[in-house]
Amino acid sequence: MEPFLKSKTEIPGEFSEIGQTGSTAGNERNRMMNETCQMFCRDEDVVQRRIGNDVVLVPITHQFGDLENIFALNDTAAYIWQQIDGQRSFAEIYRLVASQYDIAEDVARSDVADYLRELELSGLIHGAARQTPAP
Repeated sequence: MEPFLKSKTEIPGEFSEIGQTGSTAGNERNRMMNETCQMFCRDEDVVQRRIGNDVVLVPITHQFGDLENIFALNDTAAYIWQQIDGQRSFAEIYRLVASQYDIAEDVARSDVADYLRELELSGLIHGAARQTPAP
């Protein structure tokens, strides 16, 4: 499967897959998968732009774009990025992905958990508190 998220490396114009391997990544994915009500928000200091057919994320630091950390999203990642609004839970997002791309929910759940973890590790999203309706 093609990686969801790619990060610019020191080689101009080249992108390499980012992510985490080993038991820590698996434990984090399992934690997230067990907390299906977990919601996420996009970081306010990330700018999204569509360039041609690509969606690019640029973190803004000290009022400047962090050009050492530009993230290019594939189509699936861009779809998931649009669903991250602080209102939808992890479960809602992976079910939307399963429906949109006609894949099994358990596959979508695992893939979306991996992708959200990559976004979280990269500082592009963070957990959101569930809002309870006013009485």
